[in-house]
Amino acid sequence: MDTPVAVVTGASRGAGRGIAAALLAAGWKVYVTGRTVTDPGPGGVAVPVDHSDDVAVGALFRRVADESGRLDLLVNNAAAIHDALVDPKPFWEKPIELADVLDVGLRSAYVASWHAAPLLLAGDKGLIAFTSSPGSVCYMHGPTYKRENRKPKTEQHRGESDDVRVRHDQRTRDGPGRAQPRIDRGHKP
Repeated sequence: MDTPVAVVTGASRGAGRGIAAALLAAGWKVYVTGRTVTDPGPGGVAVPVDHSDDVAVGALFRRVADESGRLDLLVNNAAAIHDALVDPKPFWEKPIELADVLDVGLRSAYVASWHAAPLLLAGDKGLIAFTSSPGSVCYMHGPTYKRENRKPKTEQHRGESDDVRVRHDQRTRDGPGRAQPRIDRGHKP
């Protein structure tokens, strides 16, 4: 059997890094992406990608196609996490840059899925997984973010699942649940 191939976006730390490590331990070839990534170890391929750059994202999936000839799993995990994310202020007193998570988070997941879909559909068991954030179920970013980011990502998952349902009935969406992001523990992103 061929080694399964995955792309995990936003895998330089946190949940993405953990997901990539689990896949590597299970024998997958894993392309890990992020603005700053390090060698993930045997079976892993570190690819620096700024997920706000559509051209760079396209190049990533061309590289996967050229090097591996297949893709079995895409994990959309990249997100733009701002230092002020958990400041105890109303959203209008926080930096407008918090909205960057709509570009690297929501939009970047769509762009990665768009590029990955042909590779995933070429195999017989392609899967796109989306991670979420504790901020989708608690006050973290302000009421606008919670309403505007969680629902579209859920709807994006449903829509993309509907598009590929004819060929594959494998889909998933999950969040870290009560996982505590590093930023909540005083770490800088």
